[in-house]
Amino acid sequence: MKDRMAWFIDTELFKRYEGEINKENRVAISLLAIGGLPITAGVLISQLIVTGSGVAYAYSYVMIAYFLAMLAFDRRLLPRDYPHSAALLYVLEAPVMLMSILLGTVWDPTHVANTILLFSLVMPAFILDYPWRSLLIQGFWSLLFVGLSVMSKEQAIWQVDAAHMLAFYLAASVVTNVILRIRLESLKHLDEAAYRLEHDGLTGVLNRYALQSRIGSYLRGPVTVLLADMDQFMLFNDFYGHQSGEAIMRYFAMALTDCFGAEHTYHYRGDEFLCVLRGDDADACLSLIGACRDELKGHRLDGKRLPLTCAFGYVSGTPSDEKSFKEMIQLADIYAHAAKKTGQNGTKGGVFDQRHLRAGIIESNMSTHARPSDIDPLTGLPGMSYFVARSDALLGSIADISRQPMVGVFKLMHLRDFNATFNYAEGDALIAEASRLLQLNLTDRYVCHITAAQFGIMCYEDEIAPALEKVNAALAAYKPGFPVHSKAGFARFTGTESAISLMDKAKLAQNSILDDPADWCFYDAKMDAETHFRQYIVSHVDEAVERGWLQVYYQPIARAVTGHICNEEALSRWDDPTYGLLLPYRFIPVLEESDQIYKVTLHVVRQVLKGFERRRERGVPIVPVSVNLSRNDLKQRDMVAAITELVDAAGVDHSFIKIEITESAFMKDAALLKREVARFREAGFDVWLDDFGSEYSTLNLLQDIDFDLIKIDMQFMKDLASGGKNYIIVSDIIDMARRMSVTTLVEGVETREQYRIMRRLGCEKIQGFLFNRPNPMDYIEERALNHTGLTFEDPADAPYYEAVGRVDLGAPMSQEGRDLVSDTRIATGVLQYRGGTFTCLRMTERFRGMLVEWNVLDEPGGGPPTLRGDLPESFTRAVESCASDPDWVSFTIQTQKEGTLNVYVRRVSRRNDGGVALLTVLLHNRAA
Repeated sequence: MKDRMAWFIDTELFKRYEGEINKENRVAISLLAIGGLPITAGVLISQLIVTGSGVAYAYSYVMIAYFLAMLAFDRRLLPRDYPHSAALLYVLEAPVMLMSILLGTVWDPTHVANTILLFSLVMPAFILDYPWRSLLIQGFWSLLFVGLSVMSKEQAIWQVDAAHMLAFYLAASVVTNVILRIRLESLKHLDEAAYRLEHDGLTGVLNRYALQSRIGSYLRGPVTVLLADMDQFMLFNDFYGHQSGEAIMRYFAMALTDCFGAEHTYHYRGDEFLCVLRGDDADACLSLIGACRDELKGHRLDGKRLPLTCAFGYVSGTPSDEKSFKEMIQLADIYAHAAKKTGQNGTKGGVFDQRHLRAGIIESNMSTHARPSDIDPLTGLPGMSYFVARSDALLGSIADISRQPMVGVFKLMHLRDFNATFNYAEGDALIAEASRLLQLNLTDRYVCHITAAQFGIMCYEDEIAPALEKVNAALAAYKPGFPVHSKAGFARFTGTESAISLMDKAKLAQNSILDDPADWCFYDAKMDAETHFRQYIVSHVDEAVERGWLQVYYQPIARAVTGHICNEEALSRWDDPTYGLLLPYRFIPVLEESDQIYKVTLHVVRQVLKGFERRRERGVPIVPVSVNLSRNDLKQRDMVAAITELVDAAGVDHSFIKIEITESAFMKDAALLKREVARFREAGFDVWLDDFGSEYSTLNLLQDIDFDLIKIDMQFMKDLASGGKNYIIVSDIIDMARRMSVTTLVEGVETREQYRIMRRLGCEKIQGFLFNRPNPMDYIEERALNHTGLTFEDPADAPYYEAVGRVDLGAPMSQEGRDLVSDTRIATGVLQYRGGTFTCLRMTERFRGMLVEWNVLDEPGGGPPTLRGDLPESFTRAVESCASDPDWVSFTIQTQKEGTLNVYVRRVSRRNDGGVALLTVLLHNRAA
């Protein structure tokens, strides 16, 4: 129960602030010494007015000397934190009060007193004390004054003194009580403010401000710092509501203060609390952690048991200063986050070590959350500026770089094509998915969103390969029919570079990956030279066109049945004054990436057309020329209109320009290329499918898009042998194309054996180093005019040879209503009859074998086989009949061996010079 006085002074409140009141009384000693001097002067004046100068002078001198002595005692001898200041004030007050009483009674009995009245009113105001004690002491001085006044003064005078003393006693009591009450209320409010300043409003435990003010008490002695982080608090808060979440937080704080002490438990942030233990006993720390968890198990919410769990991170050590103490907290925080990832009720800790702190910064803080204003709403990742600023801070704190920190740039390839194929909403979904995959596979690493298609990464070298392999695998399967690829570059931190410089180097590494979309690489110094080269190509392409640095080389394409040049492929070369002769693989990808490849393509077309004119003027044979187009060509310009305009302006027939588009281009924008192929063919240009059978191959292209020719990739020429896998694949491709009326051309033929096999399989055109490498126009003109090298085919004969090539030797009569079925064992061949000579343009092995058996086949090394000897008259008549009648002609020949030979002949095509191609079928019926 509270003991209250009549004036309602709370004695318990007085006791609570007794220390503060003692400090005020200590200050009052100085004020009394200083204030006594003017009070003494006032007493002297009043005494002079009332009693004269006699006693008053002596009294004043004594009092002045006394107050000066008190001042000296206060300044030199009395401690500043003297614990009994109130009692000392009463002692110092006694001489003053006693001399004042004597001056107003015994020393001056003939006058009414005024000195004691003045001091009895003023002196109590200097002393803050319990009211009852203050009143008793004041009462003692009052009674002493009245008693001495009665004994030494006349009745009329002492009665006046007694009345005055009573009035002054009551006034002094009120003043003293009021001053005390005001001071106590002020201290109470200050104390409440200080409490609010140092305590968390929700849980009531100490806050970080209190921690800051108490850090000094934890220095230069062994301590253990703990960070307690409640598990799944956000889940509880969202599921049960904020009021229940606050109740859970208060219970959590109560459990911590019960186990670790309220004076050393602090609310650190969010659902994290900091506890500081004296000493570095790890076992004692773990014991308290266990006790706290036991208490958390008993938590109940709305009468139902809801046990709580939390992660603890602890660090023990002896901090020497504020910085080292805060570093201990930082490492404990890192340990707490690491413990939380191990599951519920995780614990991790140890002795403080600066190396562990710096390693932990990289392990944990790489994924530090940015402010909401720094976060990209689409990906949930921080932006470029925050990434760079944070990365510099993290890189600067690294001590051990043995794991090789890396800064990287990750880019989604062909995002614009993806948006065009689907829509921008799907593109945003792809970006968000890429963000999710990077964060999932680079857990606790620092990832940011740079631009729409690019991400920044900060991680360790040994984490890159496994993470990106998983990311790329998931992206490739993200949208069926449109495999999404990425490329990434990384730069190693060696101890001095800034994050922005490392990112620039990582970008260089990324750009060095030209046409390998699912790959990544690391920066090295050579990439600077490569970057300069790429910048040079981009900035000098226009000059290369104007100055003739971009040149056209021609590679011949031979007709398989004749070995004559029937076409040429135009290939670009860059003869640069600085870098020398550059092959296409060096500059074409650079220009494709910078969207300038159309400049090279149109330049090649212009040069080919000028080459036609030059050939006509110099009498050099002309054959159709194929020009390569990329997907970027068709995206950047209306190439159908542009090429048509150039060809028409040159007066060249459209059949002399063939359009080649690589198969891989159709994998990235099939709809666009399908539309453009149809437009080219409607304009009279043949369209060739390049690199068929490469890694991108799909038969859907032949089903959905009409091509005039397919170029079988040169990889099938490796290890080509009759009966081998490549042989079977190429054979089936040729047969399939023939049935679809599509011409076939095989690349990479380098040997006579490969050429022989391709002729036997019925491939219509051949290209490769066996015939010639790409060469400039001067070289071609020189050989043509000197009649050296290969012979050019007359373009007028092209339809004739194309008809020969379309004949299916395996089923020569399947479309004629006869009983012959498809069988490669049938002796079938295409013979050319011209000028009385039979030449074998095509034939099956069975056909060749029979001719060899009959000794009528002549196979020179440098040209197609011919028939020799006298042929039966019936065969000559059949040929003459086919020259005028396209229907089948048949006859029977008695063979030199047993049996007869049934011969079927049909005209396939006729040359302009009178030659005729004859499909010939031989059926040998042996006698029984």
